[in-house]
Amino acid sequence: MMFPKDNIRELNRRLRHYYQYNPYIRNIIELHASFPLSDFEMKCEEKENGSYYNDFKDRLNLLEHFIQMGRDFWLLGEAFSYGNWNIADLEFESFNQFPPEEVEIYKTYITKEAIYYVRPNEDVMKMLQSNKPADKALVEAMEKLNPDFITQMRKKKPYPLANERLIHLAQRPNKYTLRGISPVLSVVKDLIYEDKLRMLLYTFVDRHTFPIKIFKLGDKIKGWIPNKSKILEFQRLLLQAVNDPDFNIITNPFVEVDYVVGKDKIMDLLPHFEFVKKRIQAGLFVNDAVLHGELGPYASQAISVRILMGKYITYRNLLENAAIQKIFKPLAIARKMYKKRSKAELAHNVRTRKPELDLPRFFWQKLNLLSNTTLQEYVMRLRDKEEVPFKYVAELFDWDPEVIKKEFKEEQSTELDPLWRKLREERATKDEKVGNQVLDGLKVEKWTIKEKPKIVMEEERAPISPEIRERISPLEEPKTSMPEAPAVEKKVEEIPETPKETSPIGEEELTI
Repeated sequence: MMFPKDNIRELNRRLRHYYQYNPYIRNIIELHASFPLSDFEMKCEEKENGSYYNDFKDRLNLLEHFIQMGRDFWLLGEAFSYGNWNIADLEFESFNQFPPEEVEIYKTYITKEAIYYVRPNEDVMKMLQSNKPADKALVEAMEKLNPDFITQMRKKKPYPLANERLIHLAQRPNKYTLRGISPVLSVVKDLIYEDKLRMLLYTFVDRHTFPIKIFKLGDKIKGWIPNKSKILEFQRLLLQAVNDPDFNIITNPFVEVDYVVGKDKIMDLLPHFEFVKKRIQAGLFVNDAVLHGELGPYASQAISVRILMGKYITYRNLLENAAIQKIFKPLAIARKMYKKRSKAELAHNVRTRKPELDLPRFFWQKLNLLSNTTLQEYVMRLRDKEEVPFKYVAELFDWDPEVIKKEFKEEQSTELDPLWRKLREERATKDEKVGNQVLDGLKVEKWTIKEKPKIVMEEERAPISPEIRERISPLEEPKTSMPEAPAVEKKVEEIPETPKETSPIGEEELTI
């Protein structure tokens, strides 16, 4: 009841405290922030555009920036990223990640977009008023990067953020809620309970470390009770023994010493800590199989892991869409990076006449967060039977069908083309000369193949001289087409190949 849920600055401070000092919270947040992501490559219809996007991604280290945003997203419930635009270079030169407690959000139920402001930060205000050389250098750097921000901070006024350059990832329970809600808040009472258990455990440890000592002077049987002077004298001896590890006491035989450590009164706290751990795992949707790799019932563990992977895929898609709209779309607009369309495509569809931005498509190195080999094999068998379209296969493997078609066109008539390899094999099999050259290790570019028999059309034959025509009988004369007869196919005549023993002509150097 006393947790500062309405004070976002104090709330985030305590959540960061649990991230720093609680092993479960830290490991779970790191798992959620880093596991769904991996290095990625961006591809476009135009290769030069894809090369630029990938170079931009590497120069600004976007992967590390996305992971840092993920920590705020899973720990604090929301993350803010703001791009600093360079007008001269027409691209973002850096990205700032604002603490959520420093950002104010204003929106009504009917407005389309919210309005964001950065509060005047106390640390920045102290830096602006400082005379230290390091602080002055930082202020000069900020003025070069964003002079408007420094001006607003000097006036102690909030700095407005442009929506087109701001990424706000938030775990909102509904659309009308302005701010994200941290999933750690669902287990904050259990974390407080764990702190109480730890304090109780500390008292047990302290009692064992510093037990209560009871010194009994006198004899109960004989009824002897020492006077006050004897007790004070023995007390002085004990004080002298405090700082002397080799101190010895010589006294009467009626002194007894008892130690109270409470070993029989220690409460078994392990079930309580186990209860807190299960509550934390339930609130942050993990289990022992995910955190420690512990074995358990296969069915239950597999289901829980699949549910978690589904959440990760949703988060990755959310981050990917935000990056495309707020980072790469402004780049494409400023640099006029459009898809190239042929005249046939423009004539086929009127809507494509408007230039279309060439936005990248993400290809993650870790395509599937959970292995689905069985499903992939089943779909591939259906594809072999031609019972499903290739589009479903591409979606299962996270492939882009348009990119695949484009790559197929580039492979045509090359050694990567299966048809090219098949024709080469047929040529080497049917032509004995080529087959021998293959066995001799000759490269395909240097093959010597037979010249194809020359086919001569009847129209290309030389005219028959009168002397030869006289020797030809009427039955052997070429027939002419009758006017009333239908079109007659053209006759061809194959000139027999000259025997090899009479003439070497018939072979010539041809290259593939």
